[in-house]
Amino acid sequence: MRKWVYGILSVIGFLALFLIDMTMVVPFASNQLIASGIVFVFYLYLTYLIVFRKIF
Repeated sequence: MRKWVYGILSVIGFLALFLIDMTMVVPFASNQLIASGIVFVFYLYLTYLIVFRKIF
């Protein structure tokens, strides 16, 4: 049960970080599409590690 709570909290934290990253990194990048794609793939990989691999 505690693992699920930590998992949900970490996913919420990563979503908050993702939103902050989208507002901080992407507007200042030269190519916004590539920057947002790299950020999105990175956070998808991190959530995959947390949710499916149970790395806490």
